[in-house]
Amino acid sequence: MDLSPESGEPDLAADLRHGARGVMGGCLGSVSHDGFEVRLVRRQTREFRLNRRERVRTGLADRQLEVAVALAVEFALDLLPSSSGRKAALKLLQVRPVASFGDAQAADMETVRAGLSTELVSSESALGNGFFTESSFIVVIPPDSFDKMETGRMAAEISEINSRIQAEGESYFLIGPGRWGSSIPTLGVPVAWTDISAARMVVEYGMDGFRIDPSQGTHFFQNITSLGVGYLSVDSYAGKGDVFFEKIASFECVFKGSFARVYRIPGLTGFIDRNKGLAVIGA
Repeated sequence: MDLSPESGEPDLAADLRHGARGVMGGCLGSVSHDGFEVRLVRRQTREFRLNRRERVRTGLADRQLEVAVALAVEFALDLLPSSSGRKAALKLLQVRPVASFGDAQAADMETVRAGLSTELVSSESALGNGFFTESSFIVVIPPDSFDKMETGRMAAEISEINSRIQAEGESYFLIGPGRWGSSIPTLGVPVAWTDISAARMVVEYGMDGFRIDPSQGTHFFQNITSLGVGYLSVDSYAGKGDVFFEKIASFECVFKGSFARVYRIPGLTGFIDRNKGLAVIGA
């Protein structure tokens, strides 16, 4: 891959040589161009970013025509020392369709909140869009039943609850501390997607003595985007949302496990304003 700029174009190689530290599980940058979303990820110890729109000259246009949708491309880019940073080896990691939540939101947060008699969760960091009204249950691991040394058992219990709810043709909203799906058990409940596949909204919250940076859905990113699942992060300590556990517990508890509780909540409603990243759950 030749990084030399054409006439009138900015110098991509120079930008890459400057580098920058990234976030989101190794994703160091994201640009969009001609229907492509392109992400640059960490390669060994080298860190780079793309800080503006730039065409990646490969055969990906043909792939986009084949699937008839925009593509998200993840790749590793290694600068070749022999070229003084003017050329690089481009290695594709993933090519997948870009999911869309749709353009119509049909409501605003103030209107939605005014229509709720009880607010159960609020968030200022949410992924998704629009209303989530098809669920009647909240599955929650409350702070008083959480033990970071028992997250493996929690995952097994959540998986069993998920299977029962799914067998009844129902879905639910899931609330728990730390990072859902973390590969490090002490940072959250290490579930796989199949363990929470009936969840329509997923909430991560911090608690006293367990303030973990939220995953923001990175462990299940393709699942939540392609299936339209809402993902909420709550940081009540920073004043960015809250989970009102006492209000949730005021509803009928239909299952009480060693760690998790299942509440039946008539009129359960979730809403995400994707433009502002705000979300609310209530009834």
